[in-house]
Amino acid sequence: MLGSEVKNYNIQCFGKHVQVRIIDVPVPCYQRKAYFRFEYRGKVHIKDLTASQCNNVLINKAITLKTDDDSSAFLCNDEDVTSEIVALLILIITWIIFITIGFKRKKLQYIKAGNYIKKKKPLQRKNGRYGNKI
Repeated sequence: MLGSEVKNYNIQCFGKHVQVRIIDVPVPCYQRKAYFRFEYRGKVHIKDLTASQCNNVLINKAITLKTDDDSSAFLCNDEDVTSEIVALLILIITWIIFITIGFKRKKLQYIKAGNYIKKKKPLQRKNGRYGNKI
């Protein structure tokens, strides 16, 4: 999960621009999971579409994408993955904080439970039938 985001960030910063040929857009842009297929170096790849990229992909037969050296992942020029990395890091930090708080509370519970010695209550004198002490 984090590895793919770091890879996309490296592509965003240091990726090379390549020209790819669009094969088709099988799903309309207004649907939720719109994507397009393109060809690069004889291989067919699939890329998800966003609303801002849709017009560019429908009009042109070739577009420019960013990729890494082994051409395993592609990013559009206007794609920004820094917000995804920041959100993932905030989620991981929050998770670590809650785990440590949970362990500390559990540890305190065990300490309190181990040191607790139940004291015997002193016997109270009972009242008799007419309110006098027996």
